[in-house]
Amino acid sequence: MNLSTKLRLQKTKILKTGQFYNIILEHKNYRINEPDQFLENSKIDFFAFLDKENNLHHFNRLCSNQMAKTNLSELLQIPSIRKIEVFELSSLSEKEVNSISLSGLDAITQEQVQILKKLLGAFTGMERNAVKGKEVEFEKYLTENMSDYIDSQDLVV
Repeated sequence: MNLSTKLRLQKTKILKTGQFYNIILEHKNYRINEPDQFLENSKIDFFAFLDKENNLHHFNRLCSNQMAKTNLSELLQIPSIRKIEVFELSSLSEKEVNSISLSGLDAITQEQVQILKKLLGAFTGMERNAVKGKEVEFEKYLTENMSDYIDSQDLVV
C-alpha cells in the first residue's frame, strides 16, 4: 500500500498553486548507451509543493537540509514516460499525516511520511496563501511541455 492510498488522496487533473501534491511517475529504464536494451520500468514517487512559477519544491532525502526545486516542465523531459499520476493533499489529508504511526509501516513508507511531515512544516500558512491563485490544467500542460522523444502512445494519465 502506498502513502497516497493510505491518506485517501484524490487523483487530480487540475494543479493549483499553493497546494501539496504526490506525484508518481513511471518511465522505461534502458541500459546506458544501449537504447535497445530495456531493463525495467522505474518509478519516481515524491511529495512536492507547487508555486506560481510551476516549480515543485520537495526534499530528495530525509537528511536534506534544503529543499530541491524542479520545474514541472523539466519533470516531463524524463525520457520514455509511461504513466503519470498526480494526487492532491487536502487539508484533511494534512491532518491525517500527523496522526500516522510509523510502527507497522515498511521502511520506504516510513521515510515518505517523515519527508512529507518535513515538507508540510517548511511552508507556513502565509507562504501558502501568497502563491495561491493559479491553476494548471495538467493534460493541457502535458501536451504543451512533453518532450518529443517521450513515448506518448504509452502514456496513461
